[in-house]
Amino acid sequence: MTAGERVQSWFEAYLAFPIVLICYIVYKIAYKTRFLRVHEIDVTSGKRELNLAELLAEERAEQAKWPRWKKIYKTVC
Repeated sequence: MTAGERVQSWFEAYLAFPIVLICYIVYKIAYKTRFLRVHEIDVTSGKRELNLAELLAEERAEQAKWPRWKKIYKTVC
């Protein structure tokens, strides 16, 4: 990239920030939503526990029930 292209790329990327910020503030004012503190944010409810060994065993058991043509197709494609 030439210097001019790098400058143009930088401005295209960073001039979007004020627009995003304005849209965010307008949304907060229009819908009267409040800002949440870090300790108020719930990131664990609804989270699925990941037991990889169990998931792989279920997938292999399901694949064992497939007909021969499907196993060949999935191997080739």
